Amino acid sequence: MSVTLDEIAEKAGVSRTTVARALNGKTKQAWSSTARRVQRIQKLAEEMGYRRNTAAVATRSRRFGQIGILTRHEMGPIQHNLNKGVFEAASRHDLNVTYAEVEFEGLTDPDYAPKVLRELCVDGLLVHYGWDIPTTIMDLIRGYGIPTVWLNTRETHDCVYPDDRQGSELATQRLIELGHRRILFAFRPNRKRHPFHYSTQDREQGYVDAMTHHGLKPVVVQIDHQPEDYAERITLWRQILEQHDKSTAVVCQNERVAYPLLVAAALLGRSAPADLSVATVLDTGGKGMPVSGITVPLESVGAQAVDMLTERIRNADASIPSIAVPYQSLSRQTIAALNT
Repeated sequence: MSVTLDEIAEKAGVSRTTVARALNGKTKQAWSSTARRVQRIQKLAEEMGYRRNTAAVATRSRRFGQIGILTRHEMGPIQHNLNKGVFEAASRHDLNVTYAEVEFEGLTDPDYAPKVLRELCVDGLLVHYGWDIPTTIMDLIRGYGIPTVWLNTRETHDCVYPDDRQGSELATQRLIELGHRRILFAFRPNRKRHPFHYSTQDREQGYVDAMTHHGLKPVVVQIDHQPEDYAERITLWRQILEQHDKSTAVVCQNERVAYPLLVAAALLGRSAPADLSVATVLDTGGKGMPVSGITVPLESVGAQAVDMLTERIRNADASIPSIAVPYQSLSRQTIAALNT
């Protein structure tokens, strides 16, 4: 048999209401004696094996105390870092989290839609599509009538995303401060995806903004087709660096561009950072070859998304302006002051 509030109250010598308030965190603890009483009740409840009846709480409050995350399959380190922020903030808000990996195109099939949507068993949703979300998918999810916050896509409202333009500008600015003037921007758009992720254009634009601000000429190197074979990638970047042999620094779209570029530079006798400074945005947190980078602030994105979602749950009719989360400092492994 489960332990009841009445049994705890009898043993503690207080009223049932006092026990309920102590266990629900609703007791004002302005006095030390009150704080001690709350601690005593909580400890007694734990010793007696009390478990909160979440179904009863949900019935009374019309809230599940639970939020859901919808994301694509196989998002890897990006989703892992995002989840760390989500779960930390959910714990701070005393919320449980339901996690579901889905193929978004299948959500129109009622037999495929995850339980979190079929049964509407959450108070709100975080949606991480991984690319710019098609309008049809956004309209479909909105049709469920659940307060929703969109992650890692750039919308005007109810969205939290990394400020990729600011991040790329920060990296370029740091290289300029170190004396570099001939700085390339290297990127590889993913032609298999449509629409493209906003970060592709924003990272390029941040570089252009910094260069233009200082009266420098932007030089953008775009690889429309990057070979699958890693050795062929290195050969390709070697050819590019030979064409731009006067450049002293490179800002890369991400580490998938930076790693073969660093190897190509070494084969040309241009070691980093002595002969060539290389900086990149770190999509996966920089778990591979050492390279100067600014890490995508996904933990902060996840945490701020939960904060925003709690506001949306409190006021389902509200529409909250989106938040662009800034990048932080650039690490120093492969950048250095220009030797003049």
